[in-house]
Amino acid sequence: MVEEFDENNEVSKLQQEYRRTRTAKTASRSATFQVKKQALYAEARETSKDIVRVGTAHL
Repeated sequence: MVEEFDENNEVSKLQQEYRRTRTAKTASRSATFQVKKQALYAEARETSKDIVRVGTAHL
């Protein structure tokens, strides 16, 4: 009975550690995605500003 409790406790600890690791990975991926998205949007804004400048210059 005690051995069964110890095994269940060990499994529970392993599951908690797995969840923590997975959560950390997910947060890291999300942060990386947000940084890349912000850089992409900033580049798109600059490109659109350049297009507007060129279009205005031709008028």
